[in-house]
Amino acid sequence: MLSKLARATVALTLTSSCLVQAQFATKVPAAEASAVAGIVEDDPADFPKFKKTGSPAYTLYSEALPIPAPATPKYKIINPVTNKEIWYYVGALEFEIKPFNQQVYPKLKPARLVGYDGKSPGPTIIVPKGTESVVRFVNSADRENSVHLHGSPSRAPFDGWAADITNPGEYKDYYYPNFQSARFLWYHDHALHWTAENAYFGQAGAYLITDTEEDKLGLPSGYGKQDIPLVLSSKQYNSDGTLFSTQGEDTSLWGDVIHVNGQPWPFYNVEPRKYRFRFLNAAVSRNFDLFFVTSTATNTRIPFKVIASDSGLLEGPVQVDDLKVAVAERYEVVFDFSQYAGKTLFLRNDEQAGDGK
Repeated sequence: MLSKLARATVALTLTSSCLVQAQFATKVPAAEASAVAGIVEDDPADFPKFKKTGSPAYTLYSEALPIPAPATPKYKIINPVTNKEIWYYVGALEFEIKPFNQQVYPKLKPARLVGYDGKSPGPTIIVPKGTESVVRFVNSADRENSVHLHGSPSRAPFDGWAADITNPGEYKDYYYPNFQSARFLWYHDHALHWTAENAYFGQAGAYLITDTEEDKLGLPSGYGKQDIPLVLSSKQYNSDGTLFSTQGEDTSLWGDVIHVNGQPWPFYNVEPRKYRFRFLNAAVSRNFDLFFVTSTATNTRIPFKVIASDSGLLEGPVQVDDLKVAVAERYEVVFDFSQYAGKTLFLRNDEQAGDGK
């Protein structure tokens, strides 16, 4: 047993303190304009008067990194057509889309978010290759939803296209074949007119396919132990701690508070050994350029190995000293902490918001 712990701090820092608006000259069709005009926000009284005031200051590395709970299928049967096992995530409201309050700032008001199972990120689904799944998403929120499993070759009725909405009070069962090789997928909202806003409010979750070929490689394993999902997002908050509204936002929302698994700038204690980190950029506008440094040598980047992307495992590991992750992209890396027992490391972001102003 390893007696010493290397305290690694998951810290993503911004290079620019201001929000940058990217302007696009786009003519909106009349039908689209009419539909958008009919959208009513949840609580207009909470809208800030100025959009670029920035979020309140936050104490970095004050909370531990949360790990999204793995989902448990309610029952399993053999598909009489394909002769493959189907895992059913139905019955209890495990994937209930509903609002919840999160105390982001300890001494300010809680922020109202909307997530799967009332959490953000939602539960992590982990299924073996070739095991089919049926997931019931219950809409207990106050607007339309359509769930898309990003990266899955889903059949058309279960792809979650924009117009395939589930209204509040309704549910839909989604079937996923899961015949791909081991890889990191993710589920998120895809509803017409609401996709970005619903994602901003928290509707995202990890979906992992595993297989026996991956198991043979001896990669760091054990979900939540040495195999860690890191779902990145960026948000903006009002001076009272409530979430900045997206009303009137027709271009981009960069966000100036970086969340990892729903927690702003957390820390994570690790053993001096190899870890597998699965990165997902679930931000609505912001890209990331990630790199590791120690607290005593912040200008020296530490090499690490990229082992997988959106399409699964690479042909071989690629050593890099930084990793660019665009919106919706997934990358998996292996970092070796064996030389850093008792030390503090930082995971930082070197990507500017918008056009870099």
